Amino acid sequence: MALRLGRPIAIGAAALLLAAVGGGVLATLRHPMAAPRAGSATRIDYSNDQEANLAAGNASQPLTADLWQEPNYAETQIVSSGIEVDLVGKPTAAERAIAVRDTRQYRGQDIPIRFRSVRYSQRELKAVTMTLEADRAELAKQGIELSTWGINAHDRVEVSLAHYKPAYRAVLLARYGDRITVDPYDLVVGNQ
Repeated sequence: MALRLGRPIAIGAAALLLAAVGGGVLATLRHPMAAPRAGSATRIDYSNDQEANLAAGNASQPLTADLWQEPNYAETQIVSSGIEVDLVGKPTAAERAIAVRDTRQYRGQDIPIRFRSVRYSQRELKAVTMTLEADRAELAKQGIELSTWGINAHDRVEVSLAHYKPAYRAVLLARYGDRITVDPYDLVVGNQ
C-alpha cells in the first residue's frame, strides 16, 4: 500500500533521466549510487518495506514542503520504487533542482524521486472541494445530499452521496466536470 502525502516531498539526485510514459512525463533523479552493503538487497520496495517506507516518508517531508508552493504541484506519494511527485506537465528546472537538493539516502543509496504528469494541480482540486462545500445547501435543495468529498489518489475529487442516483451523478458531473468522480453507492456518515 502506498503512503500518500498531501504535500510535496523532497528527494535529491545528480543525474536526470526523462522518459515519456503513456502520455505522462516520468523522471527519475539519482546521485551516483553507492555500492550496496553486503547482504542488502539491491531492490528496495519503499511501499511495502516498513523501514524503507518510513525513511521515504521522512525524506519526502522537506520535498513536499518545498514543492507545495509550485503552481503545478499535485501530490507526493511513496511508491514501491521510491517517491513519486505528481505535477501538471513536465517538471521545471526549479522543481528538478528542489528534488536534487532534497534527496535523502536509505541503506547507502539515494531514495529515487520520480515525476509523473497529471491533469490537475492540488490548488485546482482544493478549489473544487471548497466549491462543493459552498454549493452544499443548493445541491441539497435538488435532493443531492453530499456525504463525503475529498481529493483522491487518482487526481480527482471523490464525492460520496447519502442517497446515490445516476441522475444525481449526472448533475454533479455536468456542474463540476471531470475533476470529480461520484461513488455509485449510498454512503451515510454519522447519525442521520
